[in-house]
Amino acid sequence: MTNAENTPKQKPIEKVKYGRVQAAIWRKGTDKTWHEVSFQRGFKRKDGSFGNSHSFDLQSALALRAALDEAIPLLRNLDAAARVPAPMPEEIDDDGPYIDDEGNFVADDGTVTVT
Repeated sequence: MTNAENTPKQKPIEKVKYGRVQAAIWRKGTDKTWHEVSFQRGFKRKDGSFGNSHSFDLQSALALRAALDEAIPLLRNLDAAARVPAPMPEEIDDDGPYIDDEGNFVADDGTVTVT
């Protein structure tokens, strides 16, 4: 048995369908998460079985555009939700020594050294 047989098949986390065209949104990454979209067009073979294609005639291309228009906001929202918010910077200690507007040094205790 190979590793491919042991690994469960990944499924899309979202699907968008317009006519015979389907967009599938996939979660990717391990350390960092991002999302990708794939498209396929379903068709029926002469023998009655079904298949998928990644080429599109005019009618299918219009459906693909509609699916893409719906998939883009989903991708943005999923990627934004997957991002870890940046830590807030530590507060600035305003009580420490500083240089005043006239260029004088003001110490912690409030004494002013004129420069």
